Amino acid sequence: MVGRVIDIHGKSYTFEQRLGAVYSARSSHGNHVAIKVVDLRRVPGFGETLAESYLNEVRHLEKLRRESDHVVQIYDFDFDPRHGRGEFNIS
Repeated sequence: MVGRVIDIHGKSYTFEQRLGAVYSARSSHGNHVAIKVVDLRRVPGFGETLAESYLNEVRHLEKLRRESDHVVQIYDFDFDPRHGRGEFNIS
């Protein structure tokens, strides 16, 4: 993924370095961001139920974030159900 450019809701991000479970990236405006990529195709039993469970978890995380400053902020999120992959801009 390093060197790849992805688009999340019309905003481009260039992956620069893998940092464990997330990637260091740069926005098209030059801002440093952290992006987490989740590929559900690699999870045994991938299907519509797993994808819906994943999206439900994202909704719960957003709700928790509004209630506490101790939860990671998701600035943007995209999920492609055709490919089973979600991307989060978390910084």
